[in-house]
Amino acid sequence: MSALKIKILKEGFSPEKIFKDIFSNDEKNISFIPFGVNDVKIWTKMSIRKDILSLNLEPASRIPSKAANQVFSKIVQAIKETCDIELLTHYAKDKWIKSENEIPRSETNNIDFENLSIEIGFGKGTWLLKKAEKERWLGIEYSRYSIDQINKRKSPNLNVTHAPASIVIQAIPEKKIKRYVCICPDPWPKKRHQKRIWLNEDTLKDIARTLKDDGCFSLATDHEQLAEYFSELLEGNEWFDISESKEIDEMISYSKYAKIGKDESRDMHKWHLVKKKHPESSSAKAFSKDPVQLSTSFAGLNQLKKQSPEIQSEHGVLKVKEIASGKDGEVLLSLIYVDSLGNSQPFLYIFDGKKWQFDEFTKPAIDYGLMKSLEKMKKL
Repeated sequence: MSALKIKILKEGFSPEKIFKDIFSNDEKNISFIPFGVNDVKIWTKMSIRKDILSLNLEPASRIPSKAANQVFSKIVQAIKETCDIELLTHYAKDKWIKSENEIPRSETNNIDFENLSIEIGFGKGTWLLKKAEKERWLGIEYSRYSIDQINKRKSPNLNVTHAPASIVIQAIPEKKIKRYVCICPDPWPKKRHQKRIWLNEDTLKDIARTLKDDGCFSLATDHEQLAEYFSELLEGNEWFDISESKEIDEMISYSKYAKIGKDESRDMHKWHLVKKKHPESSSAKAFSKDPVQLSTSFAGLNQLKKQSPEIQSEHGVLKVKEIASGKDGEVLLSLIYVDSLGNSQPFLYIFDGKKWQFDEFTKPAIDYGLMKSLEKMKKL
């Protein structure tokens, strides 16, 4: 979220008029603006305190730097044409900017996976950057902050993504990956959060399916409860042999959380898995990725939001966060899809006057559960 804080100098200023004339006819102070700059759409919220107008601006995820500057300029110019203002502050614009290294969630299935290595949960990315000096790597990370930090250090052999690990792995063709690495993942210790642990029997099978015949998977944790879970999961599995690896100790030496655990005298549990058997092909269900065409009635969707803000299914939960209308009949839905593993994907779903479609910049990693949840929403 970025912000503009503006001091209004003109007497008789009407904030409602500014919002109506410039942003929308929506009286709820929530709208979006199709600015025509690379089709960027801006989600806005306005608040007034004394003579200070605060506009919180949320773009459709990451956009090129030039487009971000153009959008800010257009907003300020539009307000200047309505009344006299003094621009006080604007901040966090850098968070709009898309890095060359980052792969959007919706495009992870287009990666060249041949001979690629993958680290899941790279944290600061120090070890990952070192390895990427000589070979191709993909980093998958839950933390937006970690993504932003590693994006500042460009590496031609490294790409990163915020997409859920399980969805990325599902999309990888057979026998493409050299190795997987996961050191000190989030243990999700609270019982209600344990479904968020990314590694389960299905994901382990997908790792084996996507690894080359001589591929490997290195895993480590110093969290006792998680170690017990991993041991039970890996014991007697039919796809991997558990072996030794000196390099896993090097990986651990770069982990901030491993250092904290060592200072607290916690034992590190390590597994180096070497593929021994190739699983049968994935039995993933076929489904259409074409956008589901919902109702275009703003009043009807508003009623849906009130009555069913969370649409439950066996695959996950689709949450309706906000609904907004544009000046030319557009409708925008701010949605969050949380799958059965707890992977959360916020995205914008837009009716552009002709059809519903995923917003280009916030488009989620699409799977069977997400599309079925949208179909269920259509029937409500």
